[in-house]
Amino acid sequence: MPINQPININLEALRGYAAIFVVIGHWTLNGQYTPMPLVVFSPSPHLFLLVFFVLSGYVITISNKGMANYAQIINYVKKRLLRIYPIYFLALLVTLIIAGFHYSASAIFWNFAMMQDLITSPFAENGPTWSLHFEMLFYLLFIPLIFFRLNFIAVLVLSMLLAVCNYCFQLQLYPPIVSLYLLGFAFWMGGACIAKYFTAEQAEVDHAKLLSALFFILATDQMITRSGLPALRDSAGFLLFKQHLPDTPPGIGGMAIVLGYQDLALLPYCLYTVLVFSGRKLKHEGWWFTLLLMPLLYSVYVALTEPAREHAMAFAAPVGYLGLSLIFRFVNWPVIEGLGRAMVRIGAWLGSISYGIYIIHAPLLYLVGRINIAGNPLMGYLIKLSLLFALIIMMAYLLEKVFQLRIRNLISGKIKAS
Repeated sequence: MPINQPININLEALRGYAAIFVVIGHWTLNGQYTPMPLVVFSPSPHLFLLVFFVLSGYVITISNKGMANYAQIINYVKKRLLRIYPIYFLALLVTLIIAGFHYSASAIFWNFAMMQDLITSPFAENGPTWSLHFEMLFYLLFIPLIFFRLNFIAVLVLSMLLAVCNYCFQLQLYPPIVSLYLLGFAFWMGGACIAKYFTAEQAEVDHAKLLSALFFILATDQMITRSGLPALRDSAGFLLFKQHLPDTPPGIGGMAIVLGYQDLALLPYCLYTVLVFSGRKLKHEGWWFTLLLMPLLYSVYVALTEPAREHAMAFAAPVGYLGLSLIFRFVNWPVIEGLGRAMVRIGAWLGSISYGIYIIHAPLLYLVGRINIAGNPLMGYLIKLSLLFALIIMMAYLLEKVFQLRIRNLISGKIKAS
């Protein structure tokens, strides 16, 4: 975001919590001992990556009203590179040190060139960097969109349709990675559409509503993606939501990128969350909330009526999240508003270092995961978890508040000197 662009504190808070939820979700998937409550209550890292895509599209669009000439385009590209690449470069160096430099020169070159996914696989110790390749592509695609003043809604719909056609008809001219790009770009364009077509809300911020929206999105993934809405699984309407892209798209080596057509079912929920946190006006917002709520309530009914009790019990966490969301939304208690304000303050600080959290957490997780602590597994896990989060916050702070700031000042000084 440009320096002269006011920061939306609420969106910054959403960004911060999304980064932390990604960390927690990945920690529960590292194959080592993890306390069951953390597994049950952990958020979906994949869902919050999709939220990141929507957030990115919103922020880039709200920060760049137009590119009328070549100089403005170059300035935009420089700002994007300055924001993304210095921290990315240093994070990859840290990753290589932790990994022991066991990668080939070719793999190292293409990862530093941000061509992972397309030409080679991301470093295994920092798998989340695959999304940075997508982000840079979306930044570039934004240039002709804004320069030629294209209809953003048409681009959003076209992205989804082309992704569907490319997959369903198995076109040989277009490899499956094109569908991955188009699916990610659909979420990114969703954020861009919010910035372009929804007017800013002038009313006082309803912090209880923000708190409700956060717990609402926490409930969404397990209720829709993990349940799969079993009773509707074979219907034509939900057919695309259960399909997955091939595990190994051409040109990505052995890595499976988790972007599938079931994600389209999550798009409305990601858009709604960003809409609420952005403060943009949404006509008949109550009716839209009700429509989004109905599939979640139906999934609760399906889970509770299934013969397998274990399946029903697995939904205790998302049901709890949904219950809290409804309480925060409809119960007018001052304490809830106060909780919302505190949630925003904490999240906004995390949001200020969220990119650093996202880009550095995987190699640090790999590093801490190799530590063996004898004795009680739970105590060992808690020690490692505390160490992990301390390292992540410290490294993210150094990357964002020290390293990035010095790089920005250095480049700004050279520009003024010239």
